[in-house]
Amino acid sequence: MRFSAADSQLLVDHYLEALKIRRQAHEMLAIWGGKMPHAAAFEAGGVTTVPKADMITRIQRLSQPVISIHRQRIHARRDLLAETYPEYYTIGRGYGNSVWLWRL
Repeated sequence: MRFSAADSQLLVDHYLEALKIRRQAHEMLAIWGGKMPHAAAFEAGGVTTVPKADMITRIQRLSQPVISIHRQRIHARRDLLAETYPEYYTIGRGYGNSVWLWRL
């Protein structure tokens, strides 16, 4: 096992928290008339409904926890995983012919 018991528990706790936050992200999509996982409300250049002030306010309110969790938790856990499993960066990479892969 590469993670300590404390790190493992922290990762599980943050994963469960992320599931709750994911629900809020789905709510934001539903405001625009979509549904997950196959949102039909978005099209090139915008959404298929006319934005109203109350919709925008709800989106702003719901987005704050999503943004906060991403900044506080996801980046830190990503770094912990990257340090613990550096060899995973080579799994599934292929032959390296695609120029965009190195930018990820």
